[in-house]
Amino acid sequence: MHRISLVTLISLAVAITNFWIWKIIKIDLFLGLTLVLLSLTMASLTATRLNKKIFLITLLLLFSTSVKILVAGFDNNLRELRPDQQKQLNERHGYFAISLGKLFKNKFVLRFYKDIYPYFNVYASNIFNSLSPNLYFFSNHPREREKVEEFSMYPAIFLIFFLIGLLYFIKSSSYLIVLYLLFALLVTGFIKQTFTLGPVLLFPLINLLITLGILKIFRTEKNGL
Repeated sequence: MHRISLVTLISLAVAITNFWIWKIIKIDLFLGLTLVLLSLTMASLTATRLNKKIFLITLLLLFSTSVKILVAGFDNNLRELRPDQQKQLNERHGYFAISLGKLFKNKFVLRFYKDIYPYFNVYASNIFNSLSPNLYFFSNHPREREKVEEFSMYPAIFLIFFLIGLLYFIKSSSYLIVLYLLFALLVTGFIKQTFTLGPVLLFPLINLLITLGILKIFRTEKNGL
């Protein structure tokens, strides 16, 4: 019980002491509160055995958040390419046609290249962009994005806790975290990179990893005393 209280308390502190949540709350109060609650339920589920009530609440919060951001931030490039993307596609078409010859010019490859690859590329780009630590812990993104106001979502000191928590997660292989990450990334792939609030479905997961990192340091220091 003590462990659950400690994890929940640290998770709450992490969730409300970052810059990201206050930007979200400023724009959408309900979404901000939902993300804080989602952070707390994820932390509670990680701290103890599976609690069905908390698990169902987490699913409800996750579903409602996903629907909300899909409506608000859907990437229209998944429906129709921008002129510059179409130009780039045509230029690459010429290059592949010359370098690969018949391997590229058969109807199956051409159909894939024209009808599937461009949109898959946009989808994958949205996912990979959301996985960059620079996006969350540094105000100056090394790949500055057009029409995006770059800002540090978390204090830089949190990066240390995040990395420790990430290492702990890799060693423990928590199925809960893995499933949440997979679902969050699947949804995030549909969200445009210029979405004002950022990849918000990853907010609870980043908070959880930071929380785990803080707990790991706390335990190490306690055992060393």
